[in-house]
Amino acid sequence: MPRWKAGAAHPGKHACLRPAPLTARAAAGKAAVTIIATGSEMPLAVEAKAALVAEGVAVSLVSMPCQELFEEQGRDYQLSVFPDDGTPVLSVEASGVRGWEKYAHLSVGMTRYGASGPIKAVYPKFGFTAENIVAQAKNLLEFYKGKAAPSKINTPMNSFVVTGH
Repeated sequence: MPRWKAGAAHPGKHACLRPAPLTARAAAGKAAVTIIATGSEMPLAVEAKAALVAEGVAVSLVSMPCQELFEEQGRDYQLSVFPDDGTPVLSVEASGVRGWEKYAHLSVGMTRYGASGPIKAVYPKFGFTAENIVAQAKNLLEFYKGKAAPSKINTPMNSFVVTGH
């Protein structure tokens, strides 16, 4: 996995103490789209963000290497990462899309069995490119054009409780 490039904007050491830090907030206020990615997918997400910003799209970027730790945080923290402001969320994770429906309106991820080979050969075959992430972000923006994306965080909590075990 590539290292953070020297001189690149970094969220700071304290942001890394919480799960899923908001790695890069949209520069011009409210984001048009938020991209969320896991560890090895972050370089592609950063590249896609740069391409979208170059086209005038305001993008926030979130690193979420562990959904379980994020879920242990209070709703206020979760909403600080994914505000209930109508911003659509795109997730990027090579291992699959399952689980991302809790946070994302659209996901770039495996929906079938993968393949073996060098990452530079396999990733493009399955759409893990900055270009495809940009295309999917534009697709998401077009879908929600003129309407707010519903919050995936600010929803009723499941109250199902298992007892007697």
